[in-house]
Amino acid sequence: AWATAGAFVLAGLGAAEVVWRAPHYLSFFNLIAGGPAGGIEWLDDSSIDWGQDLIALERIQREERIPRLALHYFGSADPAAYGVRFRPMQPEELTRPRPGPTYAISLHFLNRIGRPRNGPGDWLRRYKPWRIAGTSIYLYRF
Repeated sequence: AWATAGAFVLAGLGAAEVVWRAPHYLSFFNLIAGGPAGGIEWLDDSSIDWGQDLIALERIQREERIPRLALHYFGSADPAAYGVRFRPMQPEELTRPRPGPTYAISLHFLNRIGRPRNGPGDWLRRYKPWRIAGTSIYLYRF
């Protein structure tokens, strides 16, 4: 009886978490795995980031009145088609960000350039994102 009750409680908690994370199913990670912020520790590439948060990025850009983002985006869709006003990040900005721009970086690239300690994008480990668009595009300001 206790095992059955425990199974129902766990199933209920799992279902509640799925509803709580809606509509971010693509980048869903349960709390045991660290939640959406912990997903970068487990997966990479198109397993976690398909460029699915361009709508959320446009919403933040509009709400915060950001005229133009410096964007390093993983995906095949044109961000401008979603209303995102941007310029591509310059290669030197990936290693040495400068004050002024709002940087928007896809989780895929955070994993590639920011995870190696003392690597070219080590600053991504030292700074917390200012905002996160959905679960896959991190925004930084300096």
